[in-house]
Amino acid sequence: MYASGNQPPRDTGGWEFEEALDIEMAHAMAPGAKIILVEADTNDWASMLAAVDKAVALGAKQVSMSWIGSEFSGEKAFDTHFSARGVTFFAASGDLGGTVGYPSASPAVFSCGGTNLTLDSNGGYGSEFAWAGAGGGPSTQETLPGFQWLLKAYDGSGKQVPVMSRSTPDISAVGDPITGVSLYNSFGGGGWTNVGGTSVATPILAG
Repeated sequence: MYASGNQPPRDTGGWEFEEALDIEMAHAMAPGAKIILVEADTNDWASMLAAVDKAVALGAKQVSMSWIGSEFSGEKAFDTHFSARGVTFFAASGDLGGTVGYPSASPAVFSCGGTNLTLDSNGGYGSEFAWAGAGGGPSTQETLPGFQWLLKAYDGSGKQVPVMSRSTPDISAVGDPITGVSLYNSFGGGGWTNVGGTSVATPILAG
């Protein structure tokens, strides 16, 4: 793996696993694509969003973000980081079922959820259903975007109630660790392992 500038990525104390996952899943879906790894200086909001801006500046047309944080007051002001013309942004909906985080909640990104995916005896598509561990639900900060105007919600008695907030996820792919994917991590002698989560689904969908 190489970061931007053709320099080997530095030891980040644990993020190598996530980086390997993102690159390998995107490559599995789009083996001919040029994949650029951009590492943030730290895991704070300023650094992570600066890395998004850097990816766009380097010419990325699809930006995969397998990271998520809690929603916060004023997050809508940061949605401009996902407004570059001709660029599609993908963000993990998280692995804490029934919760919503950012940037997944931004209406400017595709919020990526997870599924339980099984194959048939020939290795083809078998069955698929929503993974209960995937994050999702109504945002506490983002208002309902125009593209979700057909959404319907119901209370405990089955009565329809108005939808006022941005809801996630938008799209989903395999994420349940029980039906996850194989990953090879070359850092720290990690080797092969089976993984899951919306961190798997996000680069798959971006790829």
